[in-house]
Amino acid sequence: MPPAGRALAGDDGDVPACVATCPSWHPAPEPAEPNRVDRLIQAALIVRLIGLRAASALILARSTDRTIAALLLTAMVAAGATISRIIPLWLLLAGGVLSFAGIV
Repeated sequence: MPPAGRALAGDDGDVPACVATCPSWHPAPEPAEPNRVDRLIQAALIVRLIGLRAASALILARSTDRTIAALLLTAMVAAGATISRIIPLWLLLAGGVLSFAGIV
């Protein structure tokens, strides 16, 4: 039984299998225009995604917020991440620094 590369490239094996099956040799298909059903499915899934993220955030907040200061910090970070265009990672970093400093 010949090696897989020779089986894909032919009996002479001049062309390695990775080159013979490389997707860049074939032109990429044009992206299809989303139709009505695709847009409807996306709209339905985005609502569920937002709900799942909010539920996960609530579960985490309830399990970690032991003080009023921590609860206020969580509420401010949630509002800041929702309203502003600040990257949420920076808000999480600020909360970690406040927690490390002993403020929260």
